[in-house]
Amino acid sequence: MYANARSFRDLKVNATIVQAQREVTLAEQNNKLFEGGDIVWDGVIVKEVPDIAVVTSAGAGGITIGPVYLVGAQGIGVAYAKRWHSITKTFDYGDKYGVAIESIMGVKKIEFGTSASTDTGTLKDNGIVTGWFAAVGDA
Repeated sequence: MYANARSFRDLKVNATIVQAQREVTLAEQNNKLFEGGDIVWDGVIVKEVPDIAVVTSAGAGGITIGPVYLVGAQGIGVAYAKRWHSITKTFDYGDKYGVAIESIMGVKKIEFGTSASTDTGTLKDNGIVTGWFAAVGDA
């Protein structure tokens, strides 16, 4: 699950979540998907993504809300137009070296059409659930 900074902040201080984090097993912590600061709840790893934008002044109450994405199998696709490769360059008459890694790629949510005959009209997310949560104050 990918959470915006405000929702993640509020989840981190929830008493039930705090107790659950004390009980995270060593095997779960050694999982390559798990990083320090992530929250594990009922088999779901919750990751904070500060780049997820929030909506300020939503509704009649003017509250700030933000999306949280629960991603399953085939929820996100990655496409490469150019494979990763490195480039090296020397500077200052061979005294300094620069290294760069480049590729052409994209990451997007997978979407399918709702009709079997036209798979390009009225696109719907596949393998992802979006929830909107309110948060007060700055993250």
